[in-house]
Amino acid sequence: MVALRILIYSLVFAVVLYATTIFLPATLHFSVIVSKWLFFTIVAGILIFSKEKWWCKLISLILAVVIAILFIILFNP
Repeated sequence: MVALRILIYSLVFAVVLYATTIFLPATLHFSVIVSKWLFFTIVAGILIFSKEKWWCKLISLILAVVIAILFIILFNP
């Protein structure tokens, strides 16, 4: 059950990271600074209000970075 929650959090973090670093600045012409703060506030809100243990959150963040790198490799020309 914990592995499923880690995977869900990782996918959410990866999609938010991809959307705020690649999608929003390139397609909607958002400022990079605005995108950065949007990412930080969303992730901080999820991390603060989730009831998971600290190691679960840390594993989710590390796995999210790997998944986001895969998204960048797969979806950018």
